[in-house]
Parts: sequence; structure tokens; C-alpha cells
Amino acid sequence: MKRGTIHLALVAVLAATLTAGKLALAIVPNLEIVTLLIMVYSVVFGWRVGLPAVLIFCTLEIYIWGFFPVYVLLYYIYWPLLVVLAWGFLRRADNIKAAIFACVVTLLFGFLSGLLEVLFLYSFEAVDFGKVYWANYLRGIPFYGMHIGGNLIMALFLFTPLKRVMERVRTKVLDTTTDDVITVKLTLFESIYVAIVSLMEIVVISYLFLLIF
Repeated sequence: MKRGTIHLALVAVLAATLTAGKLALAIVPNLEIVTLLIMVYSVVFGWRVGLPAVLIFCTLEIYIWGFFPVYVLLYYIYWPLLVVLAWGFLRRADNIKAAIFACVVTLLFGFLSGLLEVLFLYSFEAVDFGKVYWANYLRGIPFYGMHIGGNLIMALFLFTPLKRVMERVRTKVLDTTTDDVITVKLTLFESIYVAIVSLMEIVVISYLFLLIF
């Protein structure tokens, strides 16, 4: 099987596991395994695999949960950003560093979601933006606390074991090292595929910004 075909199949499988993991814990408020999975996938397979998988996951979320502008925009900004950050900072990380990283990015998620909610609900001229933002954020502290705590515990106990499992999968399926996966060149078909998905993201984000302003 050609490397490009394996690459696309791997992207599809990882995107499916992100969606399945999200749905599996959807019944529990603000407890999710998506952050941990993206951290591990980005470290083991590199951003060239992680980023397309995350973009597919974000698109599937729209079909499953509906088009809610705040969360669509939030997902298309935050999850791809998490791929890049995890790939950049966690390739030599242990469980402790991964847990700290998970806390920081989850905190970022809370700040970003609060910002987008206020942007969509209020205008700068009509309200004191700073007061409204912090009032909205402080109201959600119990949920943010649960979100941060859940991701901290998952990363602390599961990051390294899950990373080792994924490294075995990478070695068996791709027969290569992490650095090789990161530096491999995309085929023409893969490049077109990533370009189309990226274009979809740009269109959605542009439309949402038009709704805001």
C-alpha cells in the first residue's frame, strides 16, 4: 500500500477516534478526552497527520451538534492551535509536563470560549466589555474547574502509556520514526486534500466574523 494511502487512512481513523471519544464522554459536563488524544496524536504522528484529523473532527462536530457560531469558531481556532502547540512543546515531555501543558491549554480554551460568547452576544458600544467578559467567565468557573481537573488527571496518568501504544501503532503501520513522519513530504493528492479542508475552515471562520461585525 502506498504511503499516501496509509497517511489518509490514518488521518481518517484518528479523526474517528476523536469523534468517538467526544461522544463517549458527552454525558459528563466538561469532561472530555479529546485534548489528551490530540496531544498524543500530535506528538507521535506529527502535525501533518494531526492537523487534518482535527479539522475533520471539527467539521463532524457541526454535523452532529448543529451550527452554533460560537462553538464552531471556537473549535476551528482552538483544536488546530492545540495540534501545533502540542507538536512544538511535548515531543520530549513526560507525564508531569504533559499535565501542566493540559492545564494551560484548557485554561486558554475557557478564556477563548468566554471571549467568543461575549463577542456574539454583545456589542462593544452597548456594554462595558471587560466587566461583561469577566462576569461571564466567573459564572462558568465550576465547569472550567472540572474541565481543567479532568484534563490534568488524564494527562498525568494516561499521556505516557497512550503515547507508547501509539508509537507501537506508528512503527507497525508506518514503519518509521516520529521525526520521519514529521518531515515526510505530502503527495499531490494529500496536498490538495489538506488545501480543501483548510479552505473550508477559512470560509467558515470568515462567515462567522461577518456575523460578529
